Amino acid sequence: MKQQVDVLINGGGMVGLAFAALLPEELSIGIVELNPGSSITQLDEQIDHRVSALSRQSEEMLKRIGCWKKIPSTRLSAYQRMEVWEHNGTSKLTFTAQELATQNLGHIVENSVIRAALMDRLAEQSNITWMNCPMVAIESDSDLICATFEDNRQCYAKLLVGADGVHSKVRELAGIAVDQKNYFQQALVATIATEKSHQFTAWQRFLETGPIAYLPLVDEKLSSIVWSLQEDKAADVLSLSKEQQQSLIANALGYELGAIELQSELQSFPLVARHAETYIKDRVALIGDAAHSIHPLAGQGVNLGFKDAEQLAQRVSLAAKTSIDKVGAFAMLRRYERARKADNHMTQKAMTALNWIYSQPSLPMTMIRNLGVSLLQQSPSIKRRLAKQAMGLSAIG
Repeated sequence: MKQQVDVLINGGGMVGLAFAALLPEELSIGIVELNPGSSITQLDEQIDHRVSALSRQSEEMLKRIGCWKKIPSTRLSAYQRMEVWEHNGTSKLTFTAQELATQNLGHIVENSVIRAALMDRLAEQSNITWMNCPMVAIESDSDLICATFEDNRQCYAKLLVGADGVHSKVRELAGIAVDQKNYFQQALVATIATEKSHQFTAWQRFLETGPIAYLPLVDEKLSSIVWSLQEDKAADVLSLSKEQQQSLIANALGYELGAIELQSELQSFPLVARHAETYIKDRVALIGDAAHSIHPLAGQGVNLGFKDAEQLAQRVSLAAKTSIDKVGAFAMLRRYERARKADNHMTQKAMTALNWIYSQPSLPMTMIRNLGVSLLQQSPSIKRRLAKQAMGLSAIG
């Protein structure tokens, strides 16, 4: 059986679904996703232990495509402050919404909630075809790309987009190589209840073993944590009793929010920085984690993916206005890659450097870090510029 669409997307995660919603509805779209997931109304009340710190730019994009309004206010946590310091530091770096003359610094939202809202948004469109069989081969010519599935069905498209995560099948089938840097760390994630209010503040503390972040949820005594630890240390923590884990998590933040109680089991995933050597091949483009993945210490991962989705959708839309045949043309794809690859590369390198700087235990490095933080805290204009860039405020005015 053969079918044809204008754009075929492999991967129905947050970035792939956002890309589909950003495309003109005049285009026919195929989405390959083995686990479609729930709608907002079907979501479990249990809080997802995987969350994203959405920048203001990401928020504006989700508003434009009609997705933001589908997220219940009870699952949207706007944070007003961010505090960053290290365990043996003498200085603390603080960012506030008031300093930036903005309502908030961003929102902490569960990944499953974002995805469900995007699914509900796409359910309103009649130009979407859903497919639930794994892709096993691709072949392109000057006009089309053909994807073959495990059940021998085939789908032709002007453009195939890999939005299928760090282990991208599209990237593999296209023969695109990946540069990798293993941090030899694991990220431990969970939902916790804290003794004190989080004050709608994102807290991040750097330890010799890696950074820990408390990300505030809607309930002022609930937070999501991301704790990056060396692999052996992470294994040790996971082997402990719940009571011992709780004590270590509270201590890792210096008991800033008092004692804590785990609301979910600690989950772990390996931290590896990846960057595709190219984002494009003949009628193929990669977006999100399929193209790049970074250390989670600054919470920029999904925001970078949404920027990819916006940029590629803009290029596809412009090409489609000229001729449907130009969708997926190499010149169009090259413009997308030029617009996004350098930004992603610089962000990845910055996160790797920051992780390395804070992993150095020597006294001279500690003194240099504290001096740098102190100078930055006393330089409002530089601090504002950094915060605006991280939150995407400079891109939306």
